[in-house]
Amino acid sequence: MRYVKRMYKKLLIVVILLSVTAFLLTTYVLPYAILQPKRLLLDVDPASVSLNYSSIAIALEQQDSLRGYLFKPLSDTPKATLILVHGIGGAKEHFFPLASKLTEDGYNAIVLDNRAHGGSGGKYTTYGFKEKEDISLIVHYLNQEFPELKVGIWGSSMGGAIAIQAMEQDKRIAFGIVESTFINLEQIVYDYQKRFSAGIGLRFLTDYVIARAGVIADFDPKKVSPENAVKNITQPMFLAHGDQDERITYTYGELLFKNLAATHKTFELVKGAGHLNVGEVGGEGYYKRVMDFVMRQLQ
Repeated sequence: MRYVKRMYKKLLIVVILLSVTAFLLTTYVLPYAILQPKRLLLDVDPASVSLNYSSIAIALEQQDSLRGYLFKPLSDTPKATLILVHGIGGAKEHFFPLASKLTEDGYNAIVLDNRAHGGSGGKYTTYGFKEKEDISLIVHYLNQEFPELKVGIWGSSMGGAIAIQAMEQDKRIAFGIVESTFINLEQIVYDYQKRFSAGIGLRFLTDYVIARAGVIADFDPKKVSPENAVKNITQPMFLAHGDQDERITYTYGELLFKNLAATHKTFELVKGAGHLNVGEVGGEGYYKRVMDFVMRQLQ
């Protein structure tokens, strides 16, 4: 009998310790893992993109700013300006190769670190909730600098979700290219948790963690919903996704395309592409199709 009581006490202590640990993790650790990805600081010479560039700082709240570069073609009048938006944990330098191609083809390209990324200010990332406002600040800057030029946006992964939410809010964005993005924040966090837990989904856990993140960073996670935003987007959009995307299923891209209100819209499923290499796997043919789409928006 004494043995059973001792075992019961030990089991109770273990349960209490596990419960306390789970509470601390879900309340004070995991929300910050969502909100504060590790900052990636890359030392890449912007002159490798175009010699015709300038450093840019877009002022945010609390004396913070978005930092990056505006690249322009070496000759001729630019055809349009494209805002390039990177994904979670990324940096503006990831878009340098694309910016180089765009400037060679006669386009301006503006690349900045998202808030809470790289050299930009901001304490938390909110997956488009506040970033869509940042994009509007960039559009305002571009309209002052190049009032005669149309502005488009090209975003990948989280950058694609930001692009969608920005296009819904700001109709000054004339067109968009969106690659490999999610349908809503709650679903993608759950998907990632399930993938990292050997297929075991704990929706109650991820919902709690996301709600806690919303309180910490002062935003409403339920409103981070590209699948709802596309229902209000009438600007032309080119959506693409890799059929081998191991992080965000291509069926989300198909759903976004189905819900997209725009009359002029394209969806391309890139065979053999994963999450981060749609352009690389798609090759020059894919790039040409995207740029043909862009040119149609400028006519």
